[in-house]
Amino acid sequence: MTYGLTPQGFNKKRLADITAEEENALIAEFGDINVQPQSVFGQFIGVMAKAFADIWEEMEDVYYSQYPNTAEGVALDFVVALNGITRLPAERTSVIGVATGFESTLITAGALARQPSTNQTFYAQSDTTITSTNAVLTTVSVDALASQIYNAAINGNSFFYSLPKIEFDDLFVTSNSIVASINGNELAPVPFNTDSQTTIDDLVTAIEALTEVASATARIGLVVNFDIDFVASNSIVATLNGVPLSAVPFNSDQATTIGDLASAIQADASVTSATVTDTREITIVPVDEGTFLVDSIITTGGASQPVTIDQRIDIVPASGYQVTVDFVETTGGATQPNAAISVLQPSAINTIVAGIVAVMNNGSEPVTATDNLDGTFDILANDSEVSYSLSISTNMTVQSVSSPVIFLASEFGVIPAPIGSLTEILTPIGGWESITNLKAGVTGREIETDAELRLRRQNSINILGAATVEAIRARLLQEVSGVTQAFIFENRTMTEEDILIIFSADLVTSNQITFTVNGTPLPTITFTSTHLNTMQLIEVQLEGVEGIDVVTVGGTGNRTLTVEMNQGYEITITASPVTGGASQADVNITGGRFPKSFEAVVQGGTDEDVANKIWETKPAGIQTFGNTNFTITDSQGDPQVMNFSRPTPIYIWVDVDLTLYDEETFPSNGVSLVKQAIVNYGSTLGIGEDVLFQRVLCQIFTVTGIASGNMQIASTLNEGDSPSFGTSDISIGESEIAVFSLTRTSAQVV
Repeated sequence: MTYGLTPQGFNKKRLADITAEEENALIAEFGDINVQPQSVFGQFIGVMAKAFADIWEEMEDVYYSQYPNTAEGVALDFVVALNGITRLPAERTSVIGVATGFESTLITAGALARQPSTNQTFYAQSDTTITSTNAVLTTVSVDALASQIYNAAINGNSFFYSLPKIEFDDLFVTSNSIVASINGNELAPVPFNTDSQTTIDDLVTAIEALTEVASATARIGLVVNFDIDFVASNSIVATLNGVPLSAVPFNSDQATTIGDLASAIQADASVTSATVTDTREITIVPVDEGTFLVDSIITTGGASQPVTIDQRIDIVPASGYQVTVDFVETTGGATQPNAAISVLQPSAINTIVAGIVAVMNNGSEPVTATDNLDGTFDILANDSEVSYSLSISTNMTVQSVSSPVIFLASEFGVIPAPIGSLTEILTPIGGWESITNLKAGVTGREIETDAELRLRRQNSINILGAATVEAIRARLLQEVSGVTQAFIFENRTMTEEDILIIFSADLVTSNQITFTVNGTPLPTITFTSTHLNTMQLIEVQLEGVEGIDVVTVGGTGNRTLTVEMNQGYEITITASPVTGGASQADVNITGGRFPKSFEAVVQGGTDEDVANKIWETKPAGIQTFGNTNFTITDSQGDPQVMNFSRPTPIYIWVDVDLTLYDEETFPSNGVSLVKQAIVNYGSTLGIGEDVLFQRVLCQIFTVTGIASGNMQIASTLNEGDSPSFGTSDISIGESEIAVFSLTRTSAQVV
């Protein structure tokens, strides 16, 4: 027989073969000798044959170390390196902690926080300052109604909101009579009284007498007009932002005097420029129009005193009231000043807050503002990885700031960091009040095993390719740091895939829901008669949308709407939360991949890295699809929006009653061990893997002393929903992932 390298591979000599060869060789050399195992020659043969057999074993190992399916350890590292692959090192879980505290609080590198549910600790990766210029959440209060314009700037983009304002374009004259209507109530006419200033003061007094008005103040706009020229001995005092400037005396003539006044106004720190734009007119450009006020310009002395023509009344609503100025009309007299009424009509502080919130949410900045209904509002970044810079006018105050801080798990390995799990501060730092995470962390991993490395190499053999499903998946797995799973699904047809709208429970009396199709809200649907009737109302409504072919009600309990599209149409459907009624079902909308599109479902890695890799590998002219998007810049400097999906979490609940086995010892912490075993198993389930009831149940037997278990499981779309337990397997969709947690796992001995 041929040993060593042969056309059929490596053929090693076994111990029996070597022993026989040595016996024959010694007999040939020394004649008829005793080679029995207990003899001297037999003992010698045994020692030498074992050494030779070990050498052959080593040679066989060297042979097989050259192939990926049989190499191990470092040898496998060398083999896969030929394909440009390296073993993935152990990684720590990374999570963006949202640290809340006082402005300018420094979270030092190494500061510790903990997950109470698992006792896993995390440390701050680097020094980070809590500041409103790097915020993901701020709480702002409206403090005063003295200033009439409110300004909050996000990333330098200002959002203004103002109180009710009445502006007149001329002076009041003899025989004028002014009638104002506020909140539908017409006030008594205000007659001309002595001069224009006295008359407007009388109108202010009449408005202030209303219950819904806290104050009304006569002011001047940013264009200041005088009714006549200045004359000798005039002295002009301008009051800006409540502070009187130095008096400006008459100087030679009208042009010189109004120029001196413009210079005095421009010298104020709140003014960018003040320009004489007519012989009796000054146009003011403030540093911040949102907080700038011209309170008055008063002329004294001289044979006559010019007064300002452009006048306005600012109205501050009383707390709890809304003020709407319906109209202001002037009758009688040689001229009748016209009144312009501001279109913004808020009431007191709470309505000011509501107005600012509405203006922000109508803007394009990546934030969402929320009215807290207590005189404060929150500004939340739409993505906790993308912070914003906030500055506000002096009539508002930042009550609290939350800035993003990157935390790393203290230990390497698979340490999940679901949303809202990092909540306990371990390192006391003055000014650091709380910590949480608004997004799930990027889960770490143990060092890649040989089996995992072999599988990844097999999945990555198309690593240099692009534009195919296998190539895109392979490159996401191999080239994007932190990616642990990736699946690619495509729609090759010219028709959008069906959209499934799934309700977690029946609709009930008083429930309401609003669907939005391609950005346009449809009329709100209100519960009618029965759950089925209400679903049929939704069916009819959606079928009336252009591009939607057929909508079908079905599924378990008639809780699923299947939406089919006409060829060539692309439909996106979103739904508001169900409101009203004794209970509110959750709504989960899936499917709907556009014609000629693909969806990458990716776990791990940053949004930016994933988006860049998809752009590098996607086919030209083919759409991307998914529940997440990130805008990258291509080599030509053009923005490209890459869509992909993060697996939708399906929250798993487990409740198990344990019956103990008398002949074994159940540990004192056995219940905790059972819960941890179930959660550990759940963490091994990947994207699209169903939760099989029996496989979950069998985890309890990894703990000694258990005879049997009576278990129920459930799933919810939201972590805080109430579960409906049962004993059936839980189906997980192709773009979903089951999420287990100790807080949703209960066990008890019965």
